[in-house]
Amino acid sequence: MTLPTSSDNGGIGRSLGDAAGRGAVLVGIAVLIGVVLLWAGFDTSSDGPSADDTATADSATDDGGADGSTDATADDASTDATTDATTDATADDATADTDAGAGTGTVPASTSPPGVAHPPNEVIVFVANGSGLGGEAGRVADRLTAANYTAEAGNASSQTIENSKIYYRADYGEDAKLIGEVLQAPASTIQQMPAEPEVSPDFAAQAEAAQVIVIIGTDGLITG
Repeated sequence: MTLPTSSDNGGIGRSLGDAAGRGAVLVGIAVLIGVVLLWAGFDTSSDGPSADDTATADSATDDGGADGSTDATADDASTDATTDATTDATADDATADTDAGAGTGTVPASTSPPGVAHPPNEVIVFVANGSGLGGEAGRVADRLTAANYTAEAGNASSQTIENSKIYYRADYGEDAKLIGEVLQAPASTIQQMPAEPEVSPDFAAQAEAAQVIVIIGTDGLITG
C-alpha cells in the first residue's frame, strides 16, 4: 500500500479550504438577499396609505362637508333676513304712504252719501224756515209734495240761520241727493243728520219723525 505523501496532504487541505470559502460566500450572498428582501418589504409597507393618513383624509372630508353645510345655512339665513327686512320695509312704506295720504288729503274719502234711494212717497221730509222770509217753508214743502214726497213745514231754531242744509238719517243719503236736485240746491248743503238739527222745539216731534230735514237759511241756496 502506498501512503500519501506530504504533497498530497497539501492538495487535500487546499481543496477543503476552497470549499469552505465558497460556502461562506454563498451564505453571505443569501444573507444579503434576505436583507434586501426585508428592506423591500418595509419600503412597500411605508408607501401604502396609513391609518393616520386615511383618518386625516376622512376628517378633511367631514370638515369640508360641515363647513359647506354651515356656509349654506348661514347664506340661507342671510338671504331670509334680507328678504324679511325688505318685506318689512315695503310694508312699513305702504303703511306710511297710506297714513300720509289720509293725513294730507291726497286720497280723499268718499263724500257720497251711503245707501239706496227709497220711493219718494216713503220718505218723510220736514222743512224748517230760518230764512227770515214768511211762508218760505210752506212753499218749499209744496215743491217736495209735488215730487211725491211727504213734506211738512215748520220753523227752524232761529229765523236767521245763515247756511241752508239738507240733513239725512242713515240709509237716506241717496234720498237727500234727489231732494237736493228737486230744490236745485248745491251738493254742499247735503249733510248727515246731527244730534241737534236746528229745528224749533215746537216742531221737535215732526223733526224726529222725518228721515230728511231741510233747513232754509239766509244764503238763498234753498228757496220756494
